Parts: sequence; C-alpha cells; structure tokens
Amino acid sequence: MNERLKFEGKRGLLREEALRHERRLDGLVRSLRDLLDPTEHVAELDAEQIRAQAFDLAVVQGELKGVLEEIAKIDRILDRGV
Repeated sequence: MNERLKFEGKRGLLREEALRHERRLDGLVRSLRDLLDPTEHVAELDAEQIRAQAFDLAVVQGELKGVLEEIAKIDRILDRGV
C-alpha cells in the first residue's frame, strides 16, 4: 500500500471519529439545556447531573479537538504530495 492511500484511510477513520464526537456533543448540549431549565428555581436544578454532563462535554470536546488536529496534519501532508 502506498503512503498516500494509508494517510487517506487514516483520515477517513478520523473523520468518522470526529462525527461521533460531534454527535455526542450535540446530545450533551441538548441535555444540558434541558437540565438548565430557566423556568426552574436554581435550588431545584439537578446540579450533580449538570456537573457530570458538563465534565463529559469538556472531555469529548477535547477529544474532538485532538482528532481535528490530526485530520489537519494529514491534510497538510497530503497537500504536499505524499
């Protein structure tokens, strides 16, 4: 297998991983919006659930940023004509 095909395959897998992270983030954002109901009194909000989901959001967002950096690196490599 030549190097270009290897990088293109890896980029494809990373794009799929990025899409999974984006979908997970969308779900977490929707859930947090629901939990942070502005019509509820602050004392009634489920702070533990909000904390857990906010932490998950931060972790997944960090993972997504890492994957996107890897994709950008591969794009730069492929643009140079490997």
